[in-house]
Amino acid sequence: MSLDYAVEWPLHLLLGQDTLEKYNQLFRFLLPIKRVQLELQSAWQQKAKTMKNMSDNELFRQAMQLRQHMSFLVDNIYSYLQLDVLEALWQQLTAGLQNSSDFEEVCKMHDTYLQKIIEQCFLNYSEVLKAIQDVLYVSQKMCKFLSQMDQEKILEDEKFPEKFLQIKSNFEMLSNKIFTMLNSYKTSSHRSSPQLAQLLLRIDYNDYFSHLQEKFEYLASQSIGARGRYGAVAGQGS
Repeated sequence: MSLDYAVEWPLHLLLGQDTLEKYNQLFRFLLPIKRVQLELQSAWQQKAKTMKNMSDNELFRQAMQLRQHMSFLVDNIYSYLQLDVLEALWQQLTAGLQNSSDFEEVCKMHDTYLQKIIEQCFLNYSEVLKAIQDVLYVSQKMCKFLSQMDQEKILEDEKFPEKFLQIKSNFEMLSNKIFTMLNSYKTSSHRSSPQLAQLLLRIDYNDYFSHLQEKFEYLASQSIGARGRYGAVAGQGS
């Protein structure tokens, strides 16, 4: 999906086809995030009616808690993009335009504005984009899982808990990947921004993602150690 805009003279000097494509790239990135944000909210509203009846079910409580973790992450990413980046940069641009009457200067300010958007929204950082898209996909699977969740389904489908654990495992792995990459992104001198630091602080205010990161680092170290021991045993056997 994309948006089209008929640019009339002389705005075509400012908004060429390449520029419009960059705006569409941003639009195509933001739209799925907003969609999943609304789906997660709707999933909570639908299940809120059955919370009293299913509050004693451990799987239901865990599923609702996971939905909350997903919603928290998606909400903060969307808030960062809309408020900390787009709104803040737009205010800077409009303030600059009001103080300028030179067309070349206006073009330069707009180019700088657009470049900052691309940079701070990770549009030129494919690994972060892919990780966010994967989290959105897993979140949609969670919404579908919750829509199917009732007492009969839990009792009849033996694989239902397994499906939940798979969704939970994927989300933890992917959200940890986002947190790790954004930390790396923040520490890059040419990419560092106070807005990104605030995002990381907000999503990790209770150390949830820090603990998650420690968990995956520990599992990775155990895996490496196991492979090393296996190699040593194999070498002795040969």
